[in-house]
Amino acid sequence: MDVKDDKQKTVSDDDDCSGCCGGGCGEEAEAKAEEYLAGWKRAIADYQNREKDLAREKQEIAAYARENAVLDFLPVLDNLRQAFTHVPDDQREVGWVKGVEYIVKQFEDTLAKNGFKRFVSLGAKFNPARHEAVGEADGEAETIVSEISPGYTVNERVVVPARVVVGVRK
Repeated sequence: MDVKDDKQKTVSDDDDCSGCCGGGCGEEAEAKAEEYLAGWKRAIADYQNREKDLAREKQEIAAYARENAVLDFLPVLDNLRQAFTHVPDDQREVGWVKGVEYIVKQFEDTLAKNGFKRFVSLGAKFNPARHEAVGEADGEAETIVSEISPGYTVNERVVVPARVVVGVRK
């Protein structure tokens, strides 16, 4: 003879419940599990996006630091170039002059490898985004007649404007 305890509930095979509440809680549990799963997926996606953002920010900071360090050396390079304009022609082939020329070339190659490019402005139209006018002289209006110091770009962005003398019609 089978005796059933009044406290024990039976569950049909169609219910997803373990028998704790008499059935019907399977849908609620399923919905709660889906909600938790969706929240977990959002949290993982947010974490992955944050990791990508941090990696990008880290690269930007490193590039900014490198750019600022190089910008400190550009006037030195410009001064070396300017010094070469004062070397007499009969001494251009002297060993130490050639050596310093190779150092300047190596410096320029290193700059180029790191995205820095020198741009020449002589004869170009004045562009305030690329040039800093430091004077005026006779010449074609709005045209650069003399370059005091060259300008530099990094990845097509002007980081040092060229210092120039602009022509004016008189």
